[in-house]
Amino acid sequence: MTLESIEDTPEGRRRALRPIIYGLVVIILAAAACFFLPANYAAVAIGILAAAVVCYVVIMATPRGVQIAIMGTALGISADAGYAQLNNKTPVTVANALIELANSFTQAFNKISENAGIRAAEVTPLFVWTFIGAVILFMLLSFLIKHDA
Repeated sequence: MTLESIEDTPEGRRRALRPIIYGLVVIILAAAACFFLPANYAAVAIGILAAAVVCYVVIMATPRGVQIAIMGTALGISADAGYAQLNNKTPVTVANALIELANSFTQAFNKISENAGIRAAEVTPLFVWTFIGAVILFMLLSFLIKHDA
């Protein structure tokens, strides 16, 4: 059986459409969160949704060692931020870079968010920390799944 013959079957077409359908569902859920929830709750919901998508891809496509490394990195970022908060210092972590990256994206959409009455830049750190926390949670839960290797 060649690749062309697999894609020509009804099952092959369904399998090929699956990622597109999942992507549309994620976009619809994110849009619904933006329209129907207050800005803080929408940031948290989208952070959890983004973490779920990232963790699903990581769990399905990477070996267990990479998963442990990703979870360890997220735990390290959180621990550094907590230590800095306790000692009244500024954390110097990847989280700050993620917040700056997310702020750059929100600046691109500021005109749209201002017209909708939402100040996206105010909730960006909330999104980033929710994303990191959800990644930790989902990666910890992934250890309950039996893996082949």
